[in-house]
Amino acid sequence: MTAQKPTPKIVLALRLLVDRPLNKLEEFNIYGDTCFNSALASQHGFIFIRKLEPYINLAISNTCFMRYWLEPSQMKKAYAFISNHSPNADNEL
Repeated sequence: MTAQKPTPKIVLALRLLVDRPLNKLEEFNIYGDTCFNSALASQHGFIFIRKLEPYINLAISNTCFMRYWLEPSQMKKAYAFISNHSPNADNEL
């Protein structure tokens, strides 16, 4: 029996993005990474809707994080990407 390959982080992020938007803080808390949108856009051609949203940090000062949504026209492409890049493609979606 061969060891199962882990699902790539970029696929995990895309799985979330087909269901809901993510901001950089949420992404960091989930993956320890904040560049999924850059990788998906520059390396794979995905298009995002972006919106800067306010956040009050622990020092009680204001900052902002960018929230990303997949452009609705990208959903079919996203599901195909997930299916093609998941180790257990038959059981993933």
